Amino acid sequence: MAHLELLFHFCTSTSYSLSSGEASKLLWQTTVVQIALKYDYLMQGLLSITSFHLAFLKPAQRDHYISQALDLHHSALAKGVPALSNITAENTEAVYMFSMLTFVFSFARPRGPDDALLGRGSNLGEWLVMFRGLRTVVESLDMSILTAGPIGPMLLIGSRRTAYHHSVSIQVDHLWTLQRFINESTCDTDERQTYSKTIDQLRVSYNVVYSPESAECYSIGPPEATDSFVWLYRLSDHFLKLLGEKKQESLAILAYFCVLLKRHDAVWWVHGWSEHLISQIHQRLDEEHRLWINWPIREIGWLPPS
Repeated sequence: MAHLELLFHFCTSTSYSLSSGEASKLLWQTTVVQIALKYDYLMQGLLSITSFHLAFLKPAQRDHYISQALDLHHSALAKGVPALSNITAENTEAVYMFSMLTFVFSFARPRGPDDALLGRGSNLGEWLVMFRGLRTVVESLDMSILTAGPIGPMLLIGSRRTAYHHSVSIQVDHLWTLQRFINESTCDTDERQTYSKTIDQLRVSYNVVYSPESAECYSIGPPEATDSFVWLYRLSDHFLKLLGEKKQESLAILAYFCVLLKRHDAVWWVHGWSEHLISQIHQRLDEEHRLWINWPIREIGWLPPS
């Protein structure tokens, strides 16, 4: 009965929180559920996210739903990870959607005050590793099969959003200021080029989130969380290496991404991430580089500890 409760809630509520577009919402509500009925790991991943959603909505029963969500997620991984190593024409859709749900899981899971979102030592945080793994999985899939299949309309919307990303252009003075700080302080040419490319990619996401009015031309609806997260998806291995080493410049760039996260704070699985992440960035920056992130701190409305 517990799983029936979760499936009902997914179909009537959680599915609507995974996208802002009406067509994509309908696909999550119907098509993805139909695929999940054939693949246990996809169904368990779907129910896991739903249990996290209920934990968010029902604080009095939070512990129960979180425990249920974690159990379901572990079961999903036990069956889903082998599937990632054996992708076929039949399971391509299931693997793709499972990857999407695993991405949502990395944000929806509980965050404690001691969580090392940025990792310890030279390691990256689990959520950043998750994004690297997601990109590896998606790039290994045959997109022609996905496009021609039942989730093809979702991918079509995604391609429209990609076109939209590169169609708008605004002036984000604070990103240019950050770029200037980095150019003046970074001696290593390769690092400076990596930072410049990463900021350019971040500027694309800013364009979309801060210029929503032209979205109507592409029939994609208002900006949604994926418009910001695409920046994480596209991070280069070199930048991730610098971030893993806690390079001050890389942390400062990540702080500007937190501003985009704040714009999606109404989405339950993104809620609170901007403050949580920028607090960890602030802890790792020295006094000079903390000055670099004054604007993100103000935009988010976060107060550094006194």
